[in-house]
Formats: sequence, C-alpha cells, structure tokens
Amino acid sequence: MSQHVTYSVRRRRQQGSALVAVVAYLAIVGILGAAFFATVHRTMDGARAREYRAICEALANGGVERTLARLRIDSAYAGERETPLGEGSVTTSVQPAGPDTYRIVSTGQLDTRAKLTVEAEAVIAGGRVAALRRLGETAR
Repeated sequence: MSQHVTYSVRRRRQQGSALVAVVAYLAIVGILGAAFFATVHRTMDGARAREYRAICEALANGGVERTLARLRIDSAYAGERETPLGEGSVTTSVQPAGPDTYRIVSTGQLDTRAKLTVEAEAVIAGGRVAALRRLGETAR
C-alpha cells in the first residue's frame, strides 16, 4: 500500500509542476501579446499624427496659393477666416511688407486633431507672382 501512496503523491506533484509551467507559459505569452499590441497602438498613433500633419500642411499651403491668387486680383486682400477647404479649414492673413511685397500667414486646421501654420513672403508685381519665399512653419 505504501507504494501506491508514494505513486499517488508523486503524480500529484507532477501535475502541480505541470500546472505551474502552464501558468508561467500563459503569463509569458500574455506579456508578449500585451507588448505587441502596445507597440502596434503606438505605431498607429504615430502614423495618424503624421497623416494629420501632412493634411494640415497641404491645407496651409493651399491657403497660401489661394491668397496669392486673390492678391493677383486685389492688392488690398487681407485674408479670410476658417474657410472650408478639403478635409479641414484654412485661415489666412496678409500684411504688406514693402512695395509689392506681402507677408502671408496661412493656418491649416483639421478639426481639433491638428493645426499647422505656414508663413511666406511674396512679391506680386503687375498681377504676377514674381517671387515666393517660405519663411517657416509651426505645428500644434
């Protein structure tokens, strides 16, 4: 009978160690899965932020181009606020910076998700854009 008791105890210990091994394995797989999904989430957030920035930059550049077209027709054009354009809106302002020279500030905004401002200086003479220089950009 003692041999049967010893076998029974040994079998329970083996089952117990197998259970510990399975729980440890599941914990490792769970940690690796969570790390994988966290990495995917960060990557998607980064890609989304780059996409929003690119859209806002295109909106702001479109605002500069629209402002140049308006200035070619009317040198007194001062800009506009929150004009719908593409997927977002654009706000532009124009300040005279010298004879036939204008400082243009154009802000492209995509809802509350992203915003980018482009500053440029343009020389418009005789109804034509003689020069355009980008001064910089600011993202928020």
